[in-house]
Amino acid sequence: MEVTADPAPTPTTIPAPGDADGIGPRIDAVFDEEFLAVVAASGPWPTGTAPRRASGRGRRPVRVGTRPRPHGSQHGVRPAGRHRPAGGRHRLRPDQRSPPPARVHRPAPPGRVRPTTRPGPIPRTVVGVSDLAAAFETHRPHLVGVGYRITGSLADAEDAAQEAWLRLSRLPDPGAVRDLRGWLTTAVARLCLDRLRSAAARREQHVGPWLPEPVVGRADPALDAVLRADDVRMAAMLVLERLSPDQRVAFVLHEALDLPFAEIAGVLGCTEATARQRASRARQVLADAPVPPPVPDAEAARVLARFGAALATGDARAVAEVLHPDVVFVSDGGGAVRAALHPVHGPAKVARLLVGLAGRGDLPARLRPATVNGAPGWLLPGPDGDPPAAAAAVAVRDGRIVAIYGVLDPSKLR
Repeated sequence: MEVTADPAPTPTTIPAPGDADGIGPRIDAVFDEEFLAVVAASGPWPTGTAPRRASGRGRRPVRVGTRPRPHGSQHGVRPAGRHRPAGGRHRLRPDQRSPPPARVHRPAPPGRVRPTTRPGPIPRTVVGVSDLAAAFETHRPHLVGVGYRITGSLADAEDAAQEAWLRLSRLPDPGAVRDLRGWLTTAVARLCLDRLRSAAARREQHVGPWLPEPVVGRADPALDAVLRADDVRMAAMLVLERLSPDQRVAFVLHEALDLPFAEIAGVLGCTEATARQRASRARQVLADAPVPPPVPDAEAARVLARFGAALATGDARAVAEVLHPDVVFVSDGGGAVRAALHPVHGPAKVARLLVGLAGRGDLPARLRPATVNGAPGWLLPGPDGDPPAAAAAVAVRDGRIVAIYGVLDPSKLR
């Protein structure tokens, strides 16, 4: 009996999916009859894929109908001559671009009117600039006095008053302000509070004692009358330096100007109870440092005449007899000129210091009596006469001089 081997399976050509006539790329594979029967029963293959080879586990399926990559395009390297424009899109020329879509006018909903023009400025009450300026000028002395009490600087007070005028003129309707004096006072107080807070750090770096800017005399009688008040005297202004900025503002606005605590709270940015508490603490601090009461002008003139005659003799004992046992001498040179870096206490020490200063340059003959911050004092003319080289205010108690405040800082003399 002759035994013959099974014939080898013949290669079967399977047309690529999507090619009904069998034309196109082909995949040659050897399959047995059972596999072909299973494939025929399962229907057509998914579009774009072919069966994986037995040894190709984990490899990507073969894409049918794609071109093979040309040589040199492996690893992301494109063949020469092909370039994709930036952005992944072809840029169109202006003549190839389509025009923008036309805007469609939609009518306004019922009950609503679409505005045809933009809204104009807020209507203003007819108030002339000259009338507003005239009303402001009537309050200027009061505003400068408020600023000077808070800051101790006449320049800062005048700047704050001018800034308040600018803010008033920028209002949409200045005529709608009911209480112009109260509005301006609040504005000046806020501006001066900001200046006082920023000046606290500068005063800590001040060389020697700090004294307020002296007010000698003004051409404006109304302003001069405000700055001659008792609470603007050098001794009273120096006591205010012991207060914090908020306490000082609360004390000045309530005690000197009699403003209600509701408005003071608006200036300080706190509650009414807090504003009342700050004013109360300010009064407690000032109670520990009483200010000498003012004396009549005739008595002050007699004391100054005695002091000048004793100083002209150059006798320290004669000068000490005119000084009060609690006398203090304070000088502010600001680091620009020579001055005592600490207050000098006691009649003997103050007399020796003044006699030593008087021996330089014939000082007693050059002193000119003047009213400084509403108190008696002297002026020392400068080389050219104006501004003065020094200004001194004097406090008198019991017929003697109890305090001498000398300002020699050139930035405070004008």
